[in-house]
Amino acid sequence: MCSEGFSSCTGLKARDNIVAGAAWSGFTGPASGCDDESNSISGNVAHSIRNSMGGYGAILHLDANDPKQSTCMKADGFFAYKCNTMGVTGGYNAGPVMSKFTNHIVLDSVVGMGLGWTGNPGFKDVEPVVEASGNTFYGESPIPDCPQNGQGGYCYKKKKAGYFAATMLTGSHPAHPSTSLNVPYHFLMAEGTAKGKFIVAKNKFMKFKSSTSDGNNQPMITQQQGPDNMNINIFMDNEFIDCDQSSFAYLPDPSRGWANIADCGNFPCTAPFQALWHFYRNKFTNPTNKI
Repeated sequence: MCSEGFSSCTGLKARDNIVAGAAWSGFTGPASGCDDESNSISGNVAHSIRNSMGGYGAILHLDANDPKQSTCMKADGFFAYKCNTMGVTGGYNAGPVMSKFTNHIVLDSVVGMGLGWTGNPGFKDVEPVVEASGNTFYGESPIPDCPQNGQGGYCYKKKKAGYFAATMLTGSHPAHPSTSLNVPYHFLMAEGTAKGKFIVAKNKFMKFKSSTSDGNNQPMITQQQGPDNMNINIFMDNEFIDCDQSSFAYLPDPSRGWANIADCGNFPCTAPFQALWHFYRNKFTNPTNKI
C-alpha cells in the first residue's frame, strides 16, 4: 500500500483485500487518526506470509502527512493467519505519544502481535503509551501447518505466541527496508528507556497449549533482542480461553554471542529475562493443565 516516502498519498482506501504467499509482508501501510471512524482501511486478510527475514501479516505505521495522527494514531481491523513471524506489528517507525492497535484477529502465527515505539533521542522527555485492545489471538487452529504433509508446498512448524512484549527505543526501522541491517523489522539495537507503558486490554487469547505438534505455545513472550530497559506491560480485562496455565509465558535465553567486551562483558546481557508485567481483572475460562 502507499506508504512512507509518498508525500502526495492522500485519501487512501484499502478494503476487503486478501494477500497470500508474500515474502516480506502482506500489507505495509499507514494508520489513521484515533478519532477517524471512516474505516478506509478495513476487512483485509493476510495469510501464508513467509520469509526468513520477513513474514509479517501487516506492518502498520504513522502517516506523517496526516495531522490527525500528530498526537494519536490507530491501526485496526486486520485478519492474519499462518504468518511466519508476526500477524500484526507496528510502532518501529517514529510515532506519536499514543498508538492504538485494535480489533485485529490473528491465528496460527508464530507471534500474533508485536508492538514497539520509537522516537528521536529527545523522546525521553515524554511518556508514550502503546495500547493493544479488543484483539483476538488463537494459538492453534484446525488448519494444518503442512497441508501436504511436507511433500512440497507451504509448510512450517514453529512455536507460537499471542503477544510479543517489546520495548521503547530511540532508533527506528523503515517499513520498507533497503538493506539487511534493517531486518527483521522488529529487531532493533538501540538505546531504550523505562519511561512509557504498554496497555494490553480486553483481548482474547484462545487455545494456547503446552503440548502441540509444534512444541509449547504461549499467550506471551518477551523480546529476545533489545535493551535491558524494559517497559511495563499492563494486562487488564483480558480473557484466556482454553489455555494451559503451565505454559503461560516464555522468556527466551539471551544470545551467548552477546558475551563480549563490546556488548555485555563476560556474561550475556539479560534483557530477555526481564519482564515487568502487571495483571488486573483478567479472566481464565476453561483453563487446562493447571500449575
